[in-house]
Amino acid sequence: MPDGPIYLSNGKNTAEPHCPSCGRKNDGFTAASHRDGAVLPEDGDASICAYCGVLCVFTADGGLRFPTVDETAKIMQDPRIRAILARSPILPPHAP
Repeated sequence: MPDGPIYLSNGKNTAEPHCPSCGRKNDGFTAASHRDGAVLPEDGDASICAYCGVLCVFTADGGLRFPTVDETAKIMQDPRIRAILARSPILPPHAP
């Protein structure tokens, strides 16, 4: 994980993704990045549903899906993700 400041950018995902767990539309986002300026979600980026709190991953077409076991393990290495999920601990069905 890179050191340095974390920048936040907000936006609307025109793909209008739906949570794979609760089915609610998650078209708004706040991105946390080490890059300054507007950041859009990319394929493989982690996401947390704004409604049910489940851990998701963005797809290449802007949708959301559950992360694989390997992706979940990698994502959970990030202390920021762990801190967020500690407040809303809903993990994919296969997560430890």
